Amino acid sequence: MAIMSAAPHLLRMAIEVPDLDIWISKWERIIGPGFETMTVQQPTGDVLIAIHPAGIELVQSREEKLGLRSFHLAVEDIDEVVPVLDELGWDSTPGPVVQGRQHQIVSAEGLRMLLVEVAAK
Repeated sequence: MAIMSAAPHLLRMAIEVPDLDIWISKWERIIGPGFETMTVQQPTGDVLIAIHPAGIELVQSREEKLGLRSFHLAVEDIDEVVPVLDELGWDSTPGPVVQGRQHQIVSAEGLRMLLVEVAAK
């Protein structure tokens, strides 16, 4: 049985980049302007990100890396999903609230994904 009653969908893909400004400029040549930049507070320190409505999130790398950081799946209720993740043996920790939405960080057998709560409680 699926843990989400509504069809989950990919909200965005996060790409770690060595220089946020340079990569915003590159992506805007492909998908057009529209990136919203913000600082997200995390336990390991603040992270600068830029989110585009087309589903691309650029994340300023602390280690000058370029590559896929994570993918973000929409869920209706994070509290319903967490027990199932625990049963599967996947590590999950509460993440930040970004753009008014609660996130849950999940490490799933080498993959990093963020569950994003899209339903209002």
